[in-house]
Order: sequence, then C-alpha cells, then structure tokens
Amino acid sequence: MSTDMKKEFTSQELYFIALVPGIIAILMVKFYHPVTPIAVILIWPAFLSGANAVRSVARYGLGTGTASIGYWGTAVGATIAFISQFINPAYNFVSPYFEILSALIVGAVTGICAQRIIKMKIPVMIRDSAILASSTAIIAMFLLGMLTEYSASVTTVDAYITYPLIYIATTLAILHPFNGSMGAGENQRRTLRLSAVEASMTTALFGLIALLFSEALFFTGISVIIVSAAGFVIFVKRWFSAVKEDTYEFAWTGYPPAEH
Repeated sequence: MSTDMKKEFTSQELYFIALVPGIIAILMVKFYHPVTPIAVILIWPAFLSGANAVRSVARYGLGTGTASIGYWGTAVGATIAFISQFINPAYNFVSPYFEILSALIVGAVTGICAQRIIKMKIPVMIRDSAILASSTAIIAMFLLGMLTEYSASVTTVDAYITYPLIYIATTLAILHPFNGSMGAGENQRRTLRLSAVEASMTTALFGLIALLFSEALFFTGISVIIVSAAGFVIFVKRWFSAVKEDTYEFAWTGYPPAEH
C-alpha cells in the first residue's frame, strides 16, 4: 500500500509530542547535568516537529522558498532563546516556559504578517510559523543548557560564541528533510525519518562542541556523541528502509566497470 494512503501526524500532534519531552529535557540539563545523554533523546522530537512545520507550509508550492520559510521561522525561535540569556543569564525557573511561549506567539505574529501583509495565502501559515518558531526555541534552549553547566571553567558568557552555530545547525536540520525529500513521491514518514537522522547528527555535533569547550564537559560531550551515534545508526536504517519501499528501482548511474 502506498505510504501516501497512511494516516499522517498533524502539526499539532507532533508539536505536543515534542513540547512535553522538550521541556523535560531542558529542565533535566538545568537541574542535573549528568543526565544530559538521556535528555538528548527527549529533544529529538522537536526537530521532527519543526521539520514537519516546514513541510506543511512548503507543500503549498513554495519551491525554493522552502529554505526561506525554514530560516525565517527558526530565526524567531532561536533569537528569543538567545535574548533570554542576556535578560536572564542565571537561567532561572521561569525558563524555559517563557521562551517557548514567546516563540509561539511571535511565530504566530510573523505568520499573520505573511498572510495579511505579504499575502502568501497559505492556510496553515500562522499555525505552522508558530510551531516552527517554538520547536526551534525548545532545541536552542536545550543546546544552551547543555553547553552552560555551572563550573569555574564554563559560564553563560562562553556560550555566546555558539549562538551562530546553534542557529545555523538547527535551521539546516529542520529545513533540509523536506527539501531533500520533496517531489512526486514525498511523504511524511520518509521525511520525518530523515529529520530524525539529522537531529542525531546535530546533537552529535554539539557533543563535540562540549568536548572542545572544557574538561568540565568531557563526560557530557563523550556521552552525547555516543548516544547520538547510536540514534544515527538506527535512524539511517529506518530512513533507508523507507526509501527502498518507496522506490521503484535502484539503478547504477556511475561509470561501468572497466572491461578486461
């Protein structure tokens, strides 16, 4: 049976699946940093939620605008997460609720502007702009928490230099799954499986960043890399399985072997 005929998750369903584990993951790294490797697993659904929001909007025919909606939406969520660190470097109990809600509201406002001012006429623009921004804020808050364990050698100030990398890496992991899967045979299952692959790659990258930051984050970095690598292997297998199911035929397109 074609995968297009199978029931798809709605944007709201994926967002709520990402929201609760995401908040738990942020609080875990805040209150007990050694559990970061477990928290990493809980943050992956936020990548899927964001990727699905991009997919939902871009399927209305944005074409090359797929990347634009990705950068636009993630910029809102990441910026709010970063601004909160300047306002409240102590990362107090108000976080992450304020940031996630703020990203949801501002994301919706940008969607309204796209609908009413730019006249994009995409029915899901407001909803998915909000979900995209909020999902990004969840990821950014987690990564900042992972890199800012309180110690003599790692401070919030040190994490400022990672802001551009957090934004770009998160954005690429969110916008690329649909961009890399779109076409006549695109379906949510395969796109979200690719999103899971890229989510694990992104957290592995920040495990490496944690290693480079400080000896205080050595365990965090190593363990995050190991967990992310295990997730990567699992997700790649599942994604490639979906690719093979949805592909009519594999054909070799390189040069033929030399004749002897």
